[in-house]
Amino acid sequence: MSTTTSIEDLLTALNINFPSREQETAPAVSAFPYGNRVALMGPPNVGKTVTVAGLVMRAEHKVATTTHTDEPFYFRVLEHGSDIHQDVSNLRDGHFPAKTQNYLGFRSSPGLLFEQKKFIATSIPLVGRLVGRDVRPRKQLWHKMLQLPICDLPGETLSQVIWQVRAQTGPQGTIIRRTIQCAINDMRECDAYIVILKASLAKGLGVQLENEKDKTLSRDPDVNIVRMLEDLMTYKATHSSHKIKAVYVVISAWDKLKRVAERVGFDLLDPYIGQSEIEHFVSACFPATYAAIQSLRVPIVRYYPTFFQVETDDQGNEIVSTDLGFEDTPKVMTKDVFDPQGEWWQNARKISYSELQFDNLLNDLMKLAVAA
Repeated sequence: MSTTTSIEDLLTALNINFPSREQETAPAVSAFPYGNRVALMGPPNVGKTVTVAGLVMRAEHKVATTTHTDEPFYFRVLEHGSDIHQDVSNLRDGHFPAKTQNYLGFRSSPGLLFEQKKFIATSIPLVGRLVGRDVRPRKQLWHKMLQLPICDLPGETLSQVIWQVRAQTGPQGTIIRRTIQCAINDMRECDAYIVILKASLAKGLGVQLENEKDKTLSRDPDVNIVRMLEDLMTYKATHSSHKIKAVYVVISAWDKLKRVAERVGFDLLDPYIGQSEIEHFVSACFPATYAAIQSLRVPIVRYYPTFFQVETDDQGNEIVSTDLGFEDTPKVMTKDVFDPQGEWWQNARKISYSELQFDNLLNDLMKLAVAA
């Protein structure tokens, strides 16, 4: 009596196992190691929320581009009362996110869950010829998981607690002071910081491209951010047991310096622009901020020039939008799905932004992850 041996039986006998995507189950939220908390720091309207939205967009894109590779990437969001998914949706439609509401503290902060695997696969030609298929057994080399809460406090909260809340008196002042103080303590106890500098507010580059509109803030953006950094330095030195592990400096609205860069022969939009060039920009145009960051003496300081390209008219003026009930803000340039270059899906629901720099930021944040 003869027996029929299937290909699967042969592979089983050879002890070659192929991980099935259907058999893989997503880990529970509790399985993600609770990683280092990261806080975004900057005065109002410099792009804190849009930075998180850009990070989420890049993470979602990374999932799509690694699905069928040996380095799959997974990403989830725990919103904690934030509205980051709607913020990302608004960006894809060409609108900047709405302004973060004041006095919400950690309720405005999303928790990001990152997971990344690395497999190695080896072909077995002889067995492949026998069974008529490519045999590539995979072995997992490493597995990273990270639960990353991001403290996205409104800039007004930082300004209030550092300068104005100290002057509050009476019962109402006590409540205000306590509310803001609880929110700011979350920020102070974080392990890493993303400092947002708005390039269009920078001084020292000829005629200033944009002026500070908030009358409660200094007209010099360097003053506004260094106040926050010095308050943080004082607190860390006297109260906190959490040492600062990294500072990530994001320069927002980088594309607005294009005219200045062209005059001095500087390739501003070079996607592979070096860290030393960005460091020179920060030290020259934000000297107080640069000095404060270096004086923190943290092991990691990295720079990321970011932008979301906006639509302009024939005269080069930005086209503003009042859709969705937002304030008059520039409209983000969306990509055309019918662009003849590449496949159609490459431009579907895409916008023009510094994707590579957000990828660098995402990869650097993943270095805070531990092996799962």
